[in-house]
Amino acid sequence: MTDPHTTNPAPHEAADASPGHVSVVIVGAGFAGLGTAVRLLQEGYRDLLILERADEVGGTWRDNAYPGCACDVPSRLYSFSFAPNPTWSRRFAPQEEIERYLKRCVDRYGLTPRLRLGCELQRATWDPERLRWDLDTSTGPLSAGLLVMAQGPLSEPAIPSLPGLEGFAGEAFHSAGWKHDLDLSAKRVGVIGTGASAVQFIPHLQRTALQVTVFQRTPSWIAPRQDRPVPAWQRRLFRLAPPVQRLARGWEYMTRETTLPALLGNRTMAALGRREALAHLHRQVKNPELRSKLTPDYALGCKRVLLSDNYYPALVQPNVRVVTDPIASVGPNTVLTTPRGGAQASPGGAASAGATHPVDVLIFGTGFRVTDASYAQRVIGGDGRSLKEVWQGSPQAHLGTTVAGFPNLFLMAGPNTGVGHTSLIYMIESQINYCPAPEILALSCYGFRMSFPGRPSVEFVLTADERDQLVGWSRGTSRLAVRARIVLRCAEPDVVYARVADDLGVSAMTVGKWRKRFAESRLEGLADTDRPGRPKTGLSLSDLEREQLTRWARRAKSSQALALRSRIVLACAEDMSNKRVASRLGTSVSTVARWRRRFVELRLEGLADELRPGRPPSILLDRVEEVVVATLETSPRDATHWSRASMAERTGLSKSTIGRIWRQFDLKPHVQDTFKLSTDPQFVEKVVDVVGLYHHPPEKAVVLCVDEKSQVQALDRSQPVLPMMPGMPERRTHDYQRHGVTSLFAAFDIEDGSVISSLHRRHRAVEFKKFLVKIDKVVPAELDVHLICDNYATHKTPAIKAWLGRHPRFHIHFTPTGSSWINQVERWFGHLTDKLIRRGTHRSVQALEADIRTWIQTWNEDPKPFTWTKSADEILNSLAKYIARISGAGHYLVSTLRLMRSRGLGSVDVRAETQHAYNAELQNRMAPTVWAAGGCSGWYQDRTGRVTTIWPASTWQFRRRTRAIDPDEYVLTASRVAPDQYISDGSDRVGVGEAQPGS
Repeated sequence: MTDPHTTNPAPHEAADASPGHVSVVIVGAGFAGLGTAVRLLQEGYRDLLILERADEVGGTWRDNAYPGCACDVPSRLYSFSFAPNPTWSRRFAPQEEIERYLKRCVDRYGLTPRLRLGCELQRATWDPERLRWDLDTSTGPLSAGLLVMAQGPLSEPAIPSLPGLEGFAGEAFHSAGWKHDLDLSAKRVGVIGTGASAVQFIPHLQRTALQVTVFQRTPSWIAPRQDRPVPAWQRRLFRLAPPVQRLARGWEYMTRETTLPALLGNRTMAALGRREALAHLHRQVKNPELRSKLTPDYALGCKRVLLSDNYYPALVQPNVRVVTDPIASVGPNTVLTTPRGGAQASPGGAASAGATHPVDVLIFGTGFRVTDASYAQRVIGGDGRSLKEVWQGSPQAHLGTTVAGFPNLFLMAGPNTGVGHTSLIYMIESQINYCPAPEILALSCYGFRMSFPGRPSVEFVLTADERDQLVGWSRGTSRLAVRARIVLRCAEPDVVYARVADDLGVSAMTVGKWRKRFAESRLEGLADTDRPGRPKTGLSLSDLEREQLTRWARRAKSSQALALRSRIVLACAEDMSNKRVASRLGTSVSTVARWRRRFVELRLEGLADELRPGRPPSILLDRVEEVVVATLETSPRDATHWSRASMAERTGLSKSTIGRIWRQFDLKPHVQDTFKLSTDPQFVEKVVDVVGLYHHPPEKAVVLCVDEKSQVQALDRSQPVLPMMPGMPERRTHDYQRHGVTSLFAAFDIEDGSVISSLHRRHRAVEFKKFLVKIDKVVPAELDVHLICDNYATHKTPAIKAWLGRHPRFHIHFTPTGSSWINQVERWFGHLTDKLIRRGTHRSVQALEADIRTWIQTWNEDPKPFTWTKSADEILNSLAKYIARISGAGHYLVSTLRLMRSRGLGSVDVRAETQHAYNAELQNRMAPTVWAAGGCSGWYQDRTGRVTTIWPASTWQFRRRTRAIDPDEYVLTASRVAPDQYISDGSDRVGVGEAQPGS
């Protein structure tokens, strides 16, 4: 099948004179690279190329194929939001399924023609004259307008440097390069490292190898994995009803987000997680000495919390030994360890300390070089320095994406974008997917500054007198001393804000502020100026609000807190400062500011107390998950659904606890509802058409909602109805006698609410034609007739079509399939059923028809039209929000491309001060988290001890931060050639679905 992306090339793809020039080059074909490519294609950027050094796509899921390899993030979250996979076989997807999923994405979105496999990036150099990246690859030179590094953090295996390792006689390999042809059945295997990979493949080694020796430096926190197969009915449901899968994905996302407080410093949540992990250890490891070796001595989450149900059981087997002493050296077929605290025998599976351990095979489960990305030394900026030289062992980037001094370079899954509790794919999509249209339109209102790469404009040189004065001021601890030390450090050559900030214990933003102040005003700029104070929020009251606040302030039954807040607001409305109000009412300035702000934001409702969190929960998270999962995915043997009593009996919790959990997650097993998802391919067009008639009916026309209420039954109860009496409702028997049926044809006039009706004993096209004839007679001849009908077959027979052809004033508007809710006559039928049919008794069809005619006649004497309130856009937006509650996107990377194209820019480079301020903020937020204060060292931290891999907040906060681009944060350099030579025009926008017609 021909790829539609390549049959009609974009008009600017060949604009550059060099045949090796591409608008966008993406390095890496894993999740980050493929996701970026798909998003760019969606936006019409077709001139792109994906470089992959391997012979297949898949990234880390191609390289890591060791036994037992699987994802430790629930599979519902581990996929692109725009390409959900309904066929995951397990809750945690195995490696081979994830690799297949990525290959399906390549085929589905037509990425194969844009892949260059077996092509490794060897060097990338920014050309400041031509404003492009010059690339040296293993297959030849190349140039690019934009360079996207999407290699991912798990692409370079980390193998420790051990003395004597080069002389080891047996096989030695990393888990990312597993040797599947190696027979381990008669081998003594040594495993170095106990990270996420080792926890998965050690149980396999225990079952196949003769002996396994696990060399553990630091034990990991391990929680129950609770993996299980995805039922076939659930996979079928997800495949047939994608919105249901998106809803399940949203629930999984919110569940994972609730665990984040434990990592951000919440002691109660951390204690619950620690208790759960320790209970898991005690259940599976009975030997106290071995258990002590497996118990971490650092805070939960300081290293990644691992999930496994079979790791601990493997360690207690007789052919597995655990060594916790440091490795001294490696011999030809041995590993030597040094004693840690003296050598003692270790019964129950633990090897003796300071021993020589015979091994035939060494397997490294030591993870990857996360903070020391190999591409950093191959990417060279315009000043000749590589990323590695700029970072100096401590990676930094603005929003984890752009680096100052490296224009048009974008890092996917860059510094401080990792997460320790949920899916990294969410963060990747936030980087590649955010660009709301209003924000981009706003960019065109900015006048962009023309600037060229160079040093910041706040450079200065100190005179001898200034240096002497600053040295004198710098002695001491006053604010002036700190400012003097900042200026003295900034006067040094090649200074970096972040380094000065770290050395002096201030923020990078403070350094930039006083450096700039000194450059502008010299020594006088360091003195304190009069401070205007924080401007108070303006506040005005309506007459009703003033009356209500006065009542609250004076009423005897008002709480003291509410009365005080009311007096604060009344005083603030007199245009008094917060300080005067606080002095007058005998409270603090912060209290006045808080309630002033709350009233301005929420008005009277803002003065009420917010809900208090209450005491910490006594039920562990795993018990809550057990209840929720059992409720959703199982049923009792003796019933179709769970009750509080049966669920309490199964889980051992009380019935009231089950009820609280169900209420918290809005689970109602006893309730059954119906639904119908429209599969009409013209759903949007029909909704717009019908709702447009409701809101803007045509002139000289009548709009009628037409439908049939078929099979209306004439029912008579088997015994007389007992009338209502005081203390007793009306009573009727549950059984009845059926005396026949009739069908009601109705046309509801949306203008005045009147109804044209007709009753027939049959429900066929013949009867519908008769009803059309009646409508033709009733509606004045000078008016056109617009009929809103459903897709019922009787409305589209040849006879009906022929009749409509002979009556050109009739216009049919069909509602979407399965969407009768949009037809107003259905609401009128419900009114008729409630008022007459449901509680009526009729001994014959004639009596039923007589009552219906009488009721319709009464209705037409005083008809009441319905008011349709929602527009088509509101209906479609509501549906879109429901279907794509967490998936959705804008485009942070794409917005940059649009900005460059619309403004004629050749390069976009984040300002150094912006990047330093952002990273200083990150480190301040990182300080109280478990990653920085947990008492351990791991791959989260770089060489300097900083945490440069993790995002220290919720993932939705990162998505909010990447929602818009502020042009003032970037150096925007005008293109020196036609802009479309580097950035392809997006006017030939292509839809994702075009990549595979009929998919």
